[in-house]
Amino acid sequence: VIVSATLEVFINEVSFANVVPALLDLVSYPVSGLGPRDFDSSPILVRRLDFFRADQGRFLEIDVTQLMREAQRLGLSDFQVRFLLDPALANIGFVGIEDRPNITVTAPLLTVEYE
Repeated sequence: VIVSATLEVFINEVSFANVVPALLDLVSYPVSGLGPRDFDSSPILVRRLDFFRADQGRFLEIDVTQLMREAQRLGLSDFQVRFLLDPALANIGFVGIEDRPNITVTAPLLTVEYE
């Protein structure tokens, strides 16, 4: 049983707006052969969140418990998420999430607590 799950990301840039409304989608992409149609695929489950200019240069913990529970319930072999601008609330904004090769200090970190 999943008690909690968080995704920690390093925000290296927030541009073009003080607040960037976003969606974090649980998705299921093929392991290989990712194509253009996959980027427009329907999400399995969505979580809404805001990124703030003040988040720039900081680690941000995002609660993904519901997304992780749904992935487990569906028996997905991988936990895959997609960040998008929320089209209902934003028409401009950019959030840079740091994930530089060979620098594990800023790589996204998924932490899951089980019961």
